[in-house]
Amino acid sequence: MHQLALTRWSPPSTPLPDEFPSSLARQVAGAHGRPVSQVEVGYRRYTTLKSTARIAADGRLVVTLSEDLRRERPEVQGAIAHVLAARVLSRTAPAWAQDAYSMWLRDPATRELSLVVRAARGRRRTLGPQGRHHDLRPLLDSVANELFDPPLAPPPVGWTKAAARAVLASFDEAHRVITVSRLLDHPRVRPETLRYLLYHEMLHCEDFSRERAPAAGPPPRSGSRRRLHPRSFRERLHRFPNWKAAEADLARAFRRRKVD
Repeated sequence: MHQLALTRWSPPSTPLPDEFPSSLARQVAGAHGRPVSQVEVGYRRYTTLKSTARIAADGRLVVTLSEDLRRERPEVQGAIAHVLAARVLSRTAPAWAQDAYSMWLRDPATRELSLVVRAARGRRRTLGPQGRHHDLRPLLDSVANELFDPPLAPPPVGWTKAAARAVLASFDEAHRVITVSRLLDHPRVRPETLRYLLYHEMLHCEDFSRERAPAAGPPPRSGSRRRLHPRSFRERLHRFPNWKAAEADLARAFRRRKVD
């Protein structure tokens, strides 16, 4: 595919807020050799801090920035638009846009904004900790008190409404809650296996608290993305007694049919 030249985004003057989307659309159109009428840039209120790009049915390139990005610097919004446009067109974004986008992702303020947006607009569809066969509350309490020194204050915990297979458990940083897939609320799943899974999520909880400490350094990253399971995390995870047996249990549960 022919690669069109992409130049640094630099508007001739700072446009008024209402004029900025159309100004940015013209810049994106020019960078990709598309008619201005075939490129649209706008804003939308999402439940998370995300932006999207797509090719509409009529062939237009539509870039939709999160409403929460309006207060970001114009060069940040421009970089995000260029990166998304290049991805949907299967092209390479200009180097300046990739650099600015990467710096924005690494900025702790970006993560904080994402957490604020998710906490305010996102909703957790979860059940309580008492399941049909297992109660997560005492299991999590034992993990927090026995496997951490000093003991950690356990967050709220509950079962998911659906028997999810893709994610067996998670720690939601925005809502400060641990959820476990209802797939594991089964008599064949040992309580110790659930303790292992809860220990995994409590490690994430511990890391989240450390990262938010005033003297904390930046979290480990792979490129522009934060690494959730670096080697140090896996080493701590394997301190759990009989962790291999728990992993085998989880593998069997993952292959099992969904629990009704």
